Amino acid sequence: MRVAAVGEGLLERVAVAANVVPRPLVETQIAFIGARAIMAGVETGVFEALADGSRDAAGVAQACGTEPNATRELLDCLVSLGYLRSRRGRYGTPG
Repeated sequence: MRVAAVGEGLLERVAVAANVVPRPLVETQIAFIGARAIMAGVETGVFEALADGSRDAAGVAQACGTEPNATRELLDCLVSLGYLRSRRGRYGTPG
């Protein structure tokens, strides 16, 4: 997986293509946020909570002793990074 700045609209795509966007700054910030999400998952016990099978966000939050809405946000971030999978409102480990 490669993290990169990608324009969402026409003007943003033109700015990226013209090398006007500070790509190293954007790309390292994205990588930092991803790394922090992985660390938060480890620190809160998210991966251990999902080791025995998939759960919904409320179940993960209960197992970890964390706030349910914040847990859902973290789980969604970990899904977008490819560290977890989401299916029908339940989260689990890939594979």
